[in-house]
Amino acid sequence: LRDGEEVILTPEHYDGGTIDQPTLLIKNSTRHDQGVYTCVLENKVGSQESNNVVNVAVYFKPIVQLTMEPPTPVSELDRLNITLMCRVESGNPDILQAVRWYLDGELLKELPDCGGNNTDYMFCDIDPSKLLLEDVGRSFHGNYSCEGMNEAGWGPLSPDEELIVYYPPALKTEVDLKLQHIVGCVEHTIYLKSLQTSTQISSVGLGTESNFTCLAYNEGGEGDPATVYIEVYVPPTFIERLPLYHGALGNASNIFISCRIECSPLCAVQWLKNGRLLN
Repeated sequence: LRDGEEVILTPEHYDGGTIDQPTLLIKNSTRHDQGVYTCVLENKVGSQESNNVVNVAVYFKPIVQLTMEPPTPVSELDRLNITLMCRVESGNPDILQAVRWYLDGELLKELPDCGGNNTDYMFCDIDPSKLLLEDVGRSFHGNYSCEGMNEAGWGPLSPDEELIVYYPPALKTEVDLKLQHIVGCVEHTIYLKSLQTSTQISSVGLGTESNFTCLAYNEGGEGDPATVYIEVYVPPTFIERLPLYHGALGNASNIFISCRIECSPLCAVQWLKNGRLLN
């Protein structure tokens, strides 16, 4: 009997266990053969079970599962510590002697680590089934897995568990066609683009010249603002021209003549008298 249940003696897996051959041979033993064994003797008078038992232990490689505490997703702004745990789902013995930790399929760390460097001794006498990630930020984002070793050897790799880290958006504001200098005063349209959002500015003039800022946020928090400066170029344009005729008193000591011009950047003005440049 195994664990109190009668063993069905199939010839493919067992030899003996009969009157002619009382010794029981288990062939090609597996994890399913471990348990507490007893035997029962029976004759015409009655039956009796053996007073002692035999504990049969079959060592097999561990099947492990990775879990995280606290569960993800987490925010980068919280700067949390996350503990990864490599739990034994099945295996004998169920105590892990060593664990290999992986990030996106690449070996991250094998514990315990008793290397030659003095800095490695801190990882020598620890529980290899736990890995602490400190001050978790966006660089920790990825798929983690582990594989464990017991006295039977290294078991298979666990399924991936994704560590999701939310973080605020980083913006880069840019002007369509990468132009920050707009020539002219009207009939122009500017598109300010950032990620998948845009702002349209119509009827561009000198009043448009300014800093434009956008600010984005997501579940990870609020990002830093991004700013772009729109510089508008305008050719010289007369707002107020010289009058066709201008009169002054003959005894006037000064004569004042003016015109108004709009331009960007600042333009130079030249005055002429009878077609000749005034000094």
